[in-house]
Amino acid sequence: MADEPRTYANTACPYCSVELDPLPKAKKRCVGCEQSIYVRLGPDGLTYLLQVGDLPVLDQAWAEYYEAERARAAADLGAATAATMVRTLADYVAEGVRAVEHHAADDACQTCGALHRRTFDPRSAPPIPVPGCERDVCRCDYLPVV
Repeated sequence: MADEPRTYANTACPYCSVELDPLPKAKKRCVGCEQSIYVRLGPDGLTYLLQVGDLPVLDQAWAEYYEAERARAAADLGAATAATMVRTLADYVAEGVRAVEHHAADDACQTCGALHRRTFDPRSAPPIPVPGCERDVCRCDYLPVV
Protein backbone atom coordinates (compact mmCIF):
# COMPACT_ATOMS: atom_id res chain seq x y z
CA MET A 1 0.00 0.00 0.00
CA ALA A 2 1.52 3.31 -1.06
CA ASP A 3 1.82 6.22 1.35
CA GLU A 4 -0.73 8.95 0.81
CA PRO A 5 0.85 12.30 0.01
CA ARG A 6 1.09 14.59 3.02
CA THR A 7 0.46 18.30 3.06
CA TYR A 8 2.91 19.99 5.40
CA ALA A 9 2.04 23.15 7.31
CA ASN A 10 5.74 24.01 7.47
CA THR A 11 8.81 22.70 5.66
CA ALA A 12 11.64 24.11 7.78
CA CYS A 13 13.22 23.00 11.04
CA PRO A 14 11.15 24.48 13.90
CA TYR A 15 14.39 25.30 15.76
CA CYS A 16 16.82 26.75 13.20
CA SER A 17 14.54 27.32 10.14
CA VAL A 18 16.75 25.31 7.78
CA GLU A 19 14.61 24.01 4.88
CA LEU A 20 14.26 20.22 5.05
CA ASP A 21 14.55 18.08 1.95
CA PRO A 22 13.27 15.45 1.98
CA LEU A 23 10.56 16.27 4.50
CA PRO A 24 10.50 13.84 7.43
CA LYS A 25 7.62 11.40 7.88
CA ALA A 26 8.56 10.55 11.46
CA LYS A 27 10.67 11.98 14.29
CA LYS A 28 14.19 12.79 13.17
CA ARG A 29 17.10 15.09 13.96
CA CYS A 30 17.64 18.28 11.98
CA VAL A 31 20.66 18.18 9.67
CA GLY A 32 21.42 21.79 10.61
CA CYS A 33 21.09 21.98 14.41
CA GLU A 34 20.77 18.30 15.45
CA GLN A 35 17.55 19.02 17.44
CA SER A 36 14.75 16.42 17.41
CA ILE A 37 11.93 17.33 15.05
CA TYR A 38 8.54 15.80 15.85
CA VAL A 39 6.21 15.04 12.95
CA ARG A 40 2.52 15.14 13.87
CA LEU A 41 -0.79 15.28 12.04
CA GLY A 42 -3.06 18.13 13.11
CA PRO A 43 -6.86 18.10 13.29
CA ASP A 44 -6.88 20.29 10.18
CA GLY A 45 -5.32 17.44 8.15
CA LEU A 46 -1.94 19.14 7.85
CA THR A 47 1.35 17.58 8.95
CA TYR A 48 3.37 19.71 11.36
CA LEU A 49 7.08 19.74 12.08
CA LEU A 50 7.30 20.60 15.79
CA GLN A 51 9.65 21.27 18.66
CA VAL A 52 9.10 19.12 21.76
CA GLY A 53 7.58 22.17 23.50
CA ASP A 54 4.93 22.49 20.78
CA LEU A 55 3.50 18.99 21.37
CA PRO A 56 1.12 20.04 24.21
CA VAL A 57 -0.32 22.78 21.98
CA LEU A 58 -1.14 20.23 19.29
CA ASP A 59 -2.56 17.86 21.91
CA GLN A 60 -4.88 20.68 23.05
CA ALA A 61 -5.95 21.33 19.45
CA TRP A 62 -6.88 17.65 19.11
CA ALA A 63 -8.78 17.73 22.43
CA GLU A 64 -10.81 20.73 21.23
CA TYR A 65 -11.45 19.03 17.90
CA TYR A 66 -12.75 15.86 19.58
CA GLU A 67 -14.92 17.88 22.00
CA ALA A 68 -16.47 19.72 19.04
CA GLU A 69 -17.09 16.37 17.31
CA ARG A 70 -18.80 15.00 20.43
CA ALA A 71 -20.97 18.13 20.69
CA ARG A 72 -21.88 17.87 16.99
CA ALA A 73 -22.79 14.18 17.40
CA ALA A 74 -24.91 14.97 20.48
CA ALA A 75 -26.70 17.76 18.59
CA ASP A 76 -27.36 15.40 15.67
CA LEU A 77 -28.70 12.78 18.09
CA GLY A 78 -30.84 15.44 19.80
CA ALA A 79 -32.28 16.51 16.44
CA ALA A 80 -33.01 12.89 15.51
CA THR A 81 -34.65 12.30 18.90
CA ALA A 82 -36.79 15.42 18.48
CA ALA A 83 -37.87 14.37 14.98
CA THR A 84 -38.81 10.90 16.23
CA MET A 85 -40.79 12.39 19.13
CA VAL A 86 -42.69 14.72 16.77
CA ARG A 87 -43.68 11.70 14.67
CA THR A 88 -44.68 9.74 17.80
CA LEU A 89 -46.87 12.58 19.07
CA ALA A 90 -48.45 12.95 15.61
CA ASP A 91 -49.18 9.20 15.63
CA TYR A 92 -50.81 9.55 19.04
CA VAL A 93 -53.05 12.35 17.72
CA ALA A 94 -53.98 10.22 14.68
CA GLU A 95 -54.87 7.33 17.00
CA GLY A 96 -57.17 9.58 19.02
CA VAL A 97 -54.96 9.89 22.12
CA ARG A 98 -56.11 12.99 23.99
CA ALA A 99 -53.32 13.23 26.58
CA VAL A 100 -49.72 12.12 27.04
CA GLU A 101 -47.69 11.95 30.23
CA HIS A 102 -44.07 13.10 30.38
CA HIS A 103 -41.69 10.51 31.82
CA ALA A 104 -38.19 11.57 32.87
CA ALA A 105 -35.34 9.13 33.42
CA ASP A 106 -34.24 8.37 37.00
CA ASP A 107 -31.10 10.46 36.47
CA ALA A 108 -32.88 13.29 34.63
CA CYS A 109 -31.68 16.86 34.89
CA GLN A 110 -33.65 19.36 36.97
CA THR A 111 -35.46 20.78 33.92
CA CYS A 112 -36.73 17.38 32.80
CA GLY A 113 -37.39 16.20 36.35
CA ALA A 114 -39.75 19.15 36.86
CA LEU A 115 -41.95 17.84 34.01
CA HIS A 116 -42.03 14.22 35.21
CA ARG A 117 -45.58 12.80 35.18
CA ARG A 118 -47.09 16.06 33.91
CA THR A 119 -49.89 15.57 31.41
CA PHE A 120 -50.05 17.38 28.07
CA ASP A 121 -52.22 17.51 24.98
CA PRO A 122 -50.07 15.63 22.41
CA ARG A 123 -50.53 18.54 19.96
CA SER A 124 -48.87 21.02 22.37
CA ALA A 125 -46.46 18.87 24.40
CA PRO A 126 -42.97 20.38 24.83
CA PRO A 127 -40.42 18.90 22.42
CA ILE A 128 -37.94 16.28 23.59
CA PRO A 129 -35.20 17.06 24.26
CA VAL A 130 -36.90 19.66 26.45
CA PRO A 131 -35.45 23.17 25.96
CA GLY A 132 -32.93 23.63 28.77
CA CYS A 133 -32.17 19.92 29.14
CA GLU A 134 -28.70 19.58 30.64
CA ARG A 135 -27.92 16.07 29.35
CA ASP A 136 -25.94 15.29 26.22
CA VAL A 137 -28.65 12.75 25.41
CA CYS A 138 -32.13 13.33 26.84
CA ARG A 139 -33.88 10.08 27.76
CA CYS A 140 -37.32 11.54 28.44
CA ASP A 141 -40.40 10.12 26.77
CA TYR A 142 -44.15 10.64 26.39
CA LEU A 143 -46.60 7.84 27.07
CA PRO A 144 -50.28 7.94 26.19
CA VAL A 145 -52.70 8.40 29.07
CA VAL A 146 -55.40 5.75 28.90
